[in-house]
Amino acid sequence: MIGCHSNESRNFGQIGIAAVVIVLLACGIAAAKDLKLTRTAKSGVETRLAYSAHWDNNTCNSLPNKVTISKQPEHGTVSIKPAEETLPQSTPGSGGTGPCAGKKVQASAIMYRSNPGFKGIDTLGYHSDAGIDATITVTVE
Repeated sequence: MIGCHSNESRNFGQIGIAAVVIVLLACGIAAAKDLKLTRTAKSGVETRLAYSAHWDNNTCNSLPNKVTISKQPEHGTVSIKPAEETLPQSTPGSGGTGPCAGKKVQASAIMYRSNPGFKGIDTLGYHSDAGIDATITVTVE
């Protein structure tokens, strides 16, 4: 994961960033972070696969973060729903969340529902303005 903890003085300041069921931190100038995630879902049941959030690392206040679907699944549907998430201490994708751990932020939940009766593998992708490009491989049971 990319951390945004820096003592350097920058015109844009420090910005903490996004989440994906894993929360991701990145600096405002960081290149896009590519994530490859795997999840499991029950056939025909709406399942939250990930979430994305963007926040100010100094104040822990939510910042705008538009999330768009970059790849539709072949065997189901994906949607983005508003959510409130509590930031964990650390995440597999970005490491520590610093002083924002335990704070609530506004987020976008990435929701998936397979076609009725489908069982197998499906894949979808999304992009966030916070610099995250994610591909999620879903095993539908």
